[in-house]
Amino acid sequence: MKTIQKTISKSKYVLLALLVVFSVSCSTEDGEPGPQGPAGTNGADGADGNANVIISDWYDLTWTAPNTTMTYHDQVVPEITENLIEASVILSYVRSSATTYLLPAVWTNTSTIGSGVSLENIRIYCRSESNIIMPTDMQGRHIIIPANIGGRASLDFKNMSYEEVMDHFGLDY
Repeated sequence: MKTIQKTISKSKYVLLALLVVFSVSCSTEDGEPGPQGPAGTNGADGADGNANVIISDWYDLTWTAPNTTMTYHDQVVPEITENLIEASVILSYVRSSATTYLLPAVWTNTSTIGSGVSLENIRIYCRSESNIIMPTDMQGRHIIIPANIGGRASLDFKNMSYEEVMDHFGLDY
């Protein structure tokens, strides 16, 4: 037991001595500055972080009503390919007056408004338990976020507000 205590006691002195040596051997004074390095070159500007994001302008919704409990608007979007459908986040929005809704959304107590995507097309639809009367001033917009945008897959855009998505990509509302 005494041997262990002597070893620990000697170790304390050795560590204390090393600490003193290191603290005295370091200097706070800087040496002489080195020679100037070679001048850098101006590289090409990189692409914007939102360069591959596809965002539509707001478009007026014109409704087709196959019956009294369903109506829809088809928006031609030539950029939508099979690859985009499989590997992208496609967000659809509607607005009426000053309110913007991410789809799907509850429209009235008995109506739901949503969207579907197919080749070169986004369909915005409304289903209801009773007769549907859609506002005439309603507009739609879509944002397509390709999967190849680095670091974007970890974000859940569907749980972000319209303003948060626009701010994230530095886009105008």
